[in-house]
Amino acid sequence: MACHIAAASSGGSARRVLPGATPQRLSDITNGIWMCFRHGKLIDADEETFTIPILETWREIAELKAKLRHELGREVSLDPARMEDFRLPDAQIPIPGLAGENALIGDALRYSCLADIWGKDVADAVRDSCIELIRNAFAHGAARVVRLLISASSVTIEDDGSAFNSNQLRHSPTGGGGASLKIIAEQFRSTVIFSCKRVGASNHNTFTFIRKAEDLSQFSPCTVSLTFEEVHAGRTSAQVVEGCDVTYVVLPPYFALSDVLKLPQLIATAFPKREGREVVLVTTRLSAGAIQLIGQYVPHIEIINLGDAA
Repeated sequence: MACHIAAASSGGSARRVLPGATPQRLSDITNGIWMCFRHGKLIDADEETFTIPILETWREIAELKAKLRHELGREVSLDPARMEDFRLPDAQIPIPGLAGENALIGDALRYSCLADIWGKDVADAVRDSCIELIRNAFAHGAARVVRLLISASSVTIEDDGSAFNSNQLRHSPTGGGGASLKIIAEQFRSTVIFSCKRVGASNHNTFTFIRKAEDLSQFSPCTVSLTFEEVHAGRTSAQVVEGCDVTYVVLPPYFALSDVLKLPQLIATAFPKREGREVVLVTTRLSAGAIQLIGQYVPHIEIINLGDAA
């Protein structure tokens, strides 16, 4: 059945009314989406879950799949590389408490097309972590207000519970939140970066989808970008932000083996070991040999290799 995304009129039973929209806008083909009868009734009854941005994203993804199927003559599974121009529809989902949180969180991320845009395995890992962190906020942090925020390139949990550094969970011998964050860190760190911070009276736990090194500086003030000149000089004028648990040091692309030899002095001078602070090297287009050599020369430093990212 053909359904309107924004209501064609503003009657009492209308859903997703778009104030000020012209008749031409409401009758345009871009304001329509094809649905089966069951799901058509669902979106007509629930404008809070099925928002205009969500339905517009559904339509764009369906059109892309249809286009590829027509061109290639077969069904095509979309991967994150094909979805680079798509952005998650913004959503703010209040989590009322520990009752049905699995379905509420899972559906919110599924309806936002996280699996299509970030990849299924990444989306599943983020979903598991969100469930565990939200449970911790209620059960151990005595949180009263918890929200799940889905934005263009990140998923954030905000809660008003007691202050807590969720990165500590990675070192916990028990399961739950610690296990889920370990999976993010060990299996998906070249795709998703996890960070936590205290903002006023709220904890903010954020999963950020990384496609290129520049994304890091946009999401985190704890990012330092180096030039080849700084690497070879063994020093940098960049300042490490105090209070950063993790500092991301972005190396210039095409870092060669002789460049790696300069790293120990730079790391020791600019980013000395300090209790409670981790340094992560972020590289682009690095050879397997360079990665191996970095592991030998600065073995205590973790590496995120973004491969052939733009």
